Amino acid sequence: VERPNKLALVFESGNNGITLVSDGKRLYTYLAMLGQYTVEKAPGSLEELLKGGIPVGEVVRVLPFFGHDPYGTLMSDVEELELVGDEVLGATKTYHVLLHQAESDIDLWIDAQSYLFKKIRVDMAKAIEKKRERMPEAAQMKIVTEETHEQIKVGNAIPPDTFVFDPPEGAQQTDDFAAKQAPPLVGKKAPDFTLEGLEEGTSFHLADYVGKVVMIDFWASWCPPCRQEMPILQEVYDRYKEKGLVFIAVNAGEDKSTAERFVAGGGYTFPVALDPKGKVEKLYDVPGLPTLILIDRQGRVQKVHAGLLPDLKRRLERELETLLSGESVAGN
Repeated sequence: VERPNKLALVFESGNNGITLVSDGKRLYTYLAMLGQYTVEKAPGSLEELLKGGIPVGEVVRVLPFFGHDPYGTLMSDVEELELVGDEVLGATKTYHVLLHQAESDIDLWIDAQSYLFKKIRVDMAKAIEKKRERMPEAAQMKIVTEETHEQIKVGNAIPPDTFVFDPPEGAQQTDDFAAKQAPPLVGKKAPDFTLEGLEEGTSFHLADYVGKVVMIDFWASWCPPCRQEMPILQEVYDRYKEKGLVFIAVNAGEDKSTAERFVAGGGYTFPVALDPKGKVEKLYDVPGLPTLILIDRQGRVQKVHAGLLPDLKRRLERELETLLSGESVAGN
């Protein structure tokens, strides 16, 4: 990382790896699973890049602390700080600090000489406890992430070619990661449907929304990528609902009580429709969960995003701005 906005990151996970390179002017994102990469304008800062919906900020906990305000990032949600004491990790003397947040506790082991993070441990027990009343199954859950850092260095000269993206052999440039996976609905009239709403006495009839931009998301509570995208969709909904966006979050294949517990536990406020038998899911030939579908004012499908895209928030904002202005995004 080089401030303010240069980044070179390779996250290897079998065939699902992600490569991110920002040279300060352009941001390159490569998905090994698809063999494709995108090129777009680089965000102005590391913080802005991470807010774009790229999940590596959760995968690599230390990454956000390389931004312009590491202390502010670290302490933003801290309610109480506790010094546990001096501890030795391997051969390294560290200060063990515990940060208490509303949703989690974060243990930090800080190198006593360099003051760099040696180890980070995040325990989500508090967040789970809050959901137990609404989600009894949460009583069996335990979520702890831990990462150890052996090679962090600061102040060293970084070779200029570090931030040069060299596409892997056979990789293809694309403007849309989802295009390769999209069902043949794009450009066609969206199939009509009527579904009961999660909120008592509500229902959704797609034909009623002709003349408006509609975003449909197919999801389920058991689906980890769905859980990851929900906070992003809430942000997008909050930003565009007053601009005329209609959002229908279609719960696929679950009963009402399951969907209700999940939505209440996450504090989500967007409209939810129930598709317990998966009829609408089949109607739209959904390739997998989550799947996002954007429909223009004429009722035509403009975009199908299958799976959790690494740049989901920025991509949706760009596409919705275009659709809400009355233009087409199908060819982008």
